[in-house]
Amino acid sequence: MIEITDLKQFSEGACKARFTVKLPKIGMEIRECALFEHNGKKWIGLPSRPYEDQGKKKYYNLVKMEEATKKRFDDKVFALLSEMITKTTIEQAQDMINGNEDLPF
Repeated sequence: MIEITDLKQFSEGACKARFTVKLPKIGMEIRECALFEHNGKKWIGLPSRPYEDQGKKKYYNLVKMEEATKKRFDDKVFALLSEMITKTTIEQAQDMINGNEDLPF
């Protein structure tokens, strides 16, 4: 079982959200995961550290998974994020309709 917590949505270039993935069965949390979207592609970024290589900024992943494991992980995380983001969007719309939130104009 996987859980998503601390979801923070925003739009900063290709990064659309940051969140924590909890794996309660093994007692592990992976903090500072990210949802990226660019040119019609989406991917899950695991915690990383920036470095420079020949003048270009690159990222070194701090968590590594085998390819098949990463695919299963990503598929589950995408499904959970999609459900959470849809629910959040619907709740925000309902708040606006019910007058619980200021109108954006």
